[in-house]
Formats: sequence, structure tokens, C-alpha cells
Amino acid sequence: MTPIAAVPSVINLSWNSARLLALILNALNGLIFYYDREYSNLSNDAIFGLRVIQGQLDHVYADFHGRGYHKDIFDAIRNISINAGKIDGKILKAAEIKPDFETFKSILEKPFWPGFNSLQQIDERFRWSDKEHFNEKKHRIWFNSENNENKCLIELTENPCKISNECAIKFFNQTGFNGYQLSNQMLFLLIAKGLKCETEITKILNETRFKTVNEHVAEFCTNIHFELKKFQRDKKKLARIDQNDLELLLEQVFVCGQFGFVEFVDTHFIVAALSWQHPKIGCFTNSRPEGIPNMGISGDIGIQNVGVSKQEG
Repeated sequence: MTPIAAVPSVINLSWNSARLLALILNALNGLIFYYDREYSNLSNDAIFGLRVIQGQLDHVYADFHGRGYHKDIFDAIRNISINAGKIDGKILKAAEIKPDFETFKSILEKPFWPGFNSLQQIDERFRWSDKEHFNEKKHRIWFNSENNENKCLIELTENPCKISNECAIKFFNQTGFNGYQLSNQMLFLLIAKGLKCETEITKILNETRFKTVNEHVAEFCTNIHFELKKFQRDKKKLARIDQNDLELLLEQVFVCGQFGFVEFVDTHFIVAALSWQHPKIGCFTNSRPEGIPNMGISGDIGIQNVGVSKQEG
């Protein structure tokens, strides 16, 4: 008797999960529309964002398609990936004539994929008691070769996996930072991981910090999460978040979420971010919205009575 192949059971999403997924996919569609329209004006940061989207969607499709989720989800994911691929050529052609592109080509010319990490939790035992290098820096531009702060990233992308002692100390050994300085340390590690530099990273951490990569990541993301607690405790504070703080929050969620830390997966963060997307153009605006709209998700932070004034970012 021929055995019957096992058919995966159907996974039914809750209303909140289905609604949130639809909103995210719609936002990605809007962003691809914006990239298509502004392809010749995109910064390297924007192109990296596109590469992240492509890498994430391609692997979500490959890893979860056929495992019981509704096929419409994967049809939508595939359509977004196809549309991103259609504009890929003209974006690259426009970018290649810009002086900075060649410097960062290794991470801008193809989908970026650092790999999925197993789900894990932060560990409060790793929290630093003092911020030894408190920093008020409010903004960062990563992919700009004229910015002296980016020389370590340039070193990494031009000579993949060649990490100087100076850059190893700056991005792996120094602790006690906060804000962008701290999240930049994790983003550097994530980019190095995407460039397949795990062996070099492991060697540096073993020799200089006597830690594994997982221990190092848990320590840094525990301290990043401490900075987000103010928004998780006070939803009105999140509703009033300004552009600079939102950009930092999203970078923090990205780098530590990519390493599998479940504490960074917060519906309220997603809803707050989506409210900044222009409903027609598709880009994320510089102006704080008048209010975060109710997006039909139970417990979201749609606001009617919080006094939020419009302000340029």
C-alpha cells in the first residue's frame, strides 16, 4: 500500500495577526511603489532597505510556504518580491554612477540576508549598571563614504571579513554605549554576518571578550531593550514619538529582532511605524502624523484624545 503524504494542517491566524500581516504587506507594496517612482534619487540607505526587504521576503517564502498558512499570504509575498525584482535593474543602473555605490557594492547589489536566528529572550543579568559612554547622538547615515564614522563599514565592505583591531575594539569590545552608538555596534555585526564573516567574528569575541557570538548578542540586545521599555510602558509616549526617535527605535527592533529576541516583536511599535507612511506616495514622511489611526487591531495605539501636534522631523 502506497503511504499517503502528510498534508500540513491549516494554520488559522487570529484577526489581529491577519490584520497586522495585511497592513505590513500593504506597507511594503507602498514602499516598492515609492522606490519605483524615485529610483534615480534613492540614497544608499534606501537601497539597503530594499535589499533587506528582498532578502527577508525571499526567505520567509522559502521557509514557510507549504507549511499550513493560507496560500494568499505567499501569493502576496511573491508578488512583492517580483515587483521589487522588476525595478532592481534601473535602481542599480542609476546607483552605479554615484561615487559611494562602489564602496558599498557588496551589500547593495543583491538581497541582504544574514540568516534567521532561533527565538530567544534577553537576559537581565547582562544589563550594564552604568552607561560608561553616554551619547546624545540623534541621527546616523550609514552608507556615506564621506562620513568618517563609517570607515569601519567601508573597511568591511571593501575587504569582506577583514576587520582591523581598531574596528574590532570599536564595534565588538567597547560596552556602555546607548542610542545609535549601541545599535550601530549590532548593525555592524549583522552586516558582517550577512557577508559570511562568522568565523572572524567568533575569533575576535573569543580572544578579546571570552564570549561566544550568542552571549555577546544577548548582552548588547538586553541593553538595547532597556532603552525601549519607556515606550512599552507608556503607549502615549510612543504615540508622541518624533522622527529621530522612531528611526532609532526601528533600527533597534531590526537588529535585535533579526537575532531572534522576542521582546522586540511588539505590535504597538509596528502600528506606530506604519502611521508615518504616506498613504499615497508610499514613503515614510518627515512629519509626525496628527494622530496614530486606529488600524483595526485590538489594543492598538490609535489615538483620538492625545494632543499630538504636527511637526516637521
